[in-house]
Amino acid sequence: MTNSSDKSLSLLEKQTLIVEAVAGSASGLSFTEIRQALDLPKATAHRLLGMLCQVDLLQVTADQRKLYQSGPRLLRLLQLTLSSDDVVPTARPVLEKLVEAFGETAFMTKLHGDMVETITMVTPVKEWQGHVHPGRVMPPHAAASAKAIFAFQSEAMWRQVLRPPLPRFTSKTLVAIEAIQREYARVRKSGIAICLEEIDPGQIGIAAPVHLKELGVIYSVCIAGPVERVTKHKPDKIHGALKRAANEFAEALTRRIENARAP
Repeated sequence: MTNSSDKSLSLLEKQTLIVEAVAGSASGLSFTEIRQALDLPKATAHRLLGMLCQVDLLQVTADQRKLYQSGPRLLRLLQLTLSSDDVVPTARPVLEKLVEAFGETAFMTKLHGDMVETITMVTPVKEWQGHVHPGRVMPPHAAASAKAIFAFQSEAMWRQVLRPPLPRFTSKTLVAIEAIQREYARVRKSGIAICLEEIDPGQIGIAAPVHLKELGVIYSVCIAGPVERVTKHKPDKIHGALKRAANEFAEALTRRIENARAP
């Protein structure tokens, strides 16, 4: 292994070696294991590990073992770099259950930078032609799938994406910043986002955020269809099914990531 005490190594290189060593361990590494594996002086190891924990690239377990593990920021970066090939196979079985239960289109969206994009969808009819094809950017102030994600972002992110003038798609589209922020607050409280004819007349979208441990919300799961058909189902039934689907996807994706990280 590279001798990290070598003065030719930069501070960044030493920190990178530490992150790589910890990320490669399924359960985490102790201070002594890190220091010995990378041949670091005790004081240097303390300083570098402290800096990495301060920016959430690493974290320390709360138990007596005090193991260093990948931090929420590092895990979030890993999540954001997952390709569709990693996410879609995990999402589709979840979406298929929703389509079977309600007979409407179900789709998944993901946060990319400051945009929410659709990544995959399942439809009940093969010839169905709609507007939620993969790769579509969902408007942050109108789409249920986007609201479900942005509601759980920081207010700084809100200011970034809600820059007036916002497009008004129908007479029901919210364009006042204060009104949209209140809508975000409502979504954060209820765990369900709704787009009722805010983009297309006669269409409704209902979405639930996907909560990933230590990573927050960067995915949402949604169903969409004609108002007259979707509203025949009781709201509690739809909302419950979406929340269960979001939890199922979160658990499956977490297992996939953990398996990928295992040595």
